[in-house]
Amino acid sequence: MSNLAREVIANVNLTATVARMIDEECDALKAMLREKNAAYGNSALDPVRIFSRADADEQIRVRIDDKLSRLSHGAAAGEDVVRDLMGYLVLLRVAERMRREREATQAAINMGAPVIVGTIPPVPSFKHPSEAF
Repeated sequence: MSNLAREVIANVNLTATVARMIDEECDALKAMLREKNAAYGNSALDPVRIFSRADADEQIRVRIDDKLSRLSHGAAAGEDVVRDLMGYLVLLRVAERMRREREATQAAINMGAPVIVGTIPPVPSFKHPSEAF
């Protein structure tokens, strides 16, 4: 077998290996996000806002800042900071997408478009506990 043929085979094998590893990492990230979302009751995208009034997008950005700080200081404390960071970035994209969809739906409603009950993501009408009294 020629050197060129060996190189081509090695490249094909490497490409397949990388593709498999990408699939495995994405599957593991998806599983972690779904598991944590179920365990924590969707707290990243629907926070209880007991101490903070920040919206979900901003709270996720704060968590991303915390993870980046830990990475820069090398203080992981036994956690997989890189995987957590990737998860928060995915959650940020989901939060931004949900916000855009709510805004588009509200704009359609304001323009008089017909609305089918149950198809519109609810717009939070949360009041902070300090405003409840």
